[in-house]
Amino acid sequence: MGARAPGELVVEVAYDHLQGMRFRHATHFRRWRPDRTPRSCTYAQLERSVPAELAKVFASESDAATAP
Repeated sequence: MGARAPGELVVEVAYDHLQGMRFRHATHFRRWRPDRTPRSCTYAQLERSVPAELAKVFASESDAATAP
């Protein structure tokens, strides 16, 4: 990790939806991250899950057979 410039802070947030490179809807503060630098935080580390509605629409027949 590199040195942090004066005035640079990192926070961890929770979010409901990511559209492209933008957070959609509100984000929620989780905690300050004094152990991280801004350069160590990228979009690549974000989890991208398929919404439940799309997962149901695009489920394979084998997935449908094991669904409750």
